[in-house]
Amino acid sequence: MNPRVLGLALAVTGGSIGAAAGEPVRLTFDGRQKFSPVVCNDGDNLVYVDFERPNLYRLKRMPLAGGDPVDLHPEATTFEFEPAWARQAPVYAYAHARGTLSISVIIRRDGQQLAEILPGGGFDGLRSPAVSADGARVLYCHAERGRQQIFSVAPDGSGPVSLTDSAGNNNWPDFDCEGRQIVFASSRTDDYEIYVMDAEGKNVRRLTDSPLQDIRPRFSPDGLQIAFTSHRDGNPELYVMQSDGGDVRRVTSREERDDYAAWHPSGRQLVAVCERDGEHDLYLLDLD
Repeated sequence: MNPRVLGLALAVTGGSIGAAAGEPVRLTFDGRQKFSPVVCNDGDNLVYVDFERPNLYRLKRMPLAGGDPVDLHPEATTFEFEPAWARQAPVYAYAHARGTLSISVIIRRDGQQLAEILPGGGFDGLRSPAVSADGARVLYCHAERGRQQIFSVAPDGSGPVSLTDSAGNNNWPDFDCEGRQIVFASSRTDDYEIYVMDAEGKNVRRLTDSPLQDIRPRFSPDGLQIAFTSHRDGNPELYVMQSDGGDVRRVTSREERDDYAAWHPSGRQLVAVCERDGEHDLYLLDLD
């Protein structure tokens, strides 16, 4: 085995080679812009957005233990981004550029397309899909009349239901492990803060209250913690808190950007996009 891959594999699985205890483990090495990593339902692979060239965002898949990325959809010729995966089913969704400023959400199972949720006419787009752990519901965000709301549909695209109806933008939803709670960020009070609500859109509770943006929340595999990006200390850093908003802990502390947290299946590590010396790569970060 390639020594670099061996070191990554041991670091991911708790071995002693690859990085010192607590040190971030670098998973990609090309330095290109990256976004939105997500762990697939098999627990062994990552999918993320690679800014492969100026006119193409592409979804890449790679082993969580390290290895060479490959195209998730080699046939894709337009932007694909914001992937979301069910934790317990082979159902996933992603945003798909249909044309200039026209963005749909595509839903697949075992790689086969189940549905494409289309935007309205003109310059319009759907964003930030999320999939429940069992693959039974898919969320997306859509802006109408100057406000962006969260919607829920079945995997075949049927039965759309609006879950929010507030001022500002509601974005970056994520289901908990049981599909009963949805965490999201909202600018309904002008500044983006983290909120949680029931899966039906009821009982909305605010979890954060900071002077600058708190965005991109993600439930831990057991639903007890939430990772998110915050600008509260001047630049994008990663934080973790309890699912009720308590015990906020800062995970990263650097002058460069740390963003787009995704939970490792163990619940003890995060995969994130970290900027180091101007390069943007995926890193594995310990929480212990």
